[in-house]
Amino acid sequence: PDEMLDIPIFAGIPYKFLQFNGGACVRRVLQPGDVLCREGEYGATAFLIQRGKFEIQFSRNRNPSKRSPVKSSAPWLSRWFSKSPTLSVPLLATGTDSASKPEDKKLYRGVEDVILGEMACLNRYPRTATVVAVEESEVIEIGSNVLYMLQRNQASRKVLNEAYRRHALNSDLERLPIFQSFTREEAKKIASG
Repeated sequence: PDEMLDIPIFAGIPYKFLQFNGGACVRRVLQPGDVLCREGEYGATAFLIQRGKFEIQFSRNRNPSKRSPVKSSAPWLSRWFSKSPTLSVPLLATGTDSASKPEDKKLYRGVEDVILGEMACLNRYPRTATVVAVEESEVIEIGSNVLYMLQRNQASRKVLNEAYRRHALNSDLERLPIFQSFTREEAKKIASG
């Protein structure tokens, strides 16, 4: 708990909570090429980025416009949700970015992005990307109960909301046809401006 309190995002989290949930936070050091998480694995944890850089790798054979079929436990519900006996559930991306990245653009995440894999952790969905360390990196892997506490804490929520806003704005800009001609750096400058 004392080490966790030295990390700014844990400021304001009760010490007793950190003591009780100490096992739900694990520090991981990764070398270049190490896989943090794999596409398709169910996510029960999220990753707070402490240092380093990660590449987000999406399947090349996946069509992001398709939806993943999920068998309905109540076939009669399929009348309302689809024309086939399967329900359509949208594919979610690791973090808050869209999974519809062009194959020629690589997506990277670093310390400024704060967190990875929180959507899979919160929703218990399969991860929609493989995350690989590009350089020596360090993360704190946290369980969903710790992530929920970070979202309830005012100081932590402010840090997370700023990261979410940056992610959402950047990925929305990248999808707009008018911004396709801008480089990633130009798009970031426009989003922060």
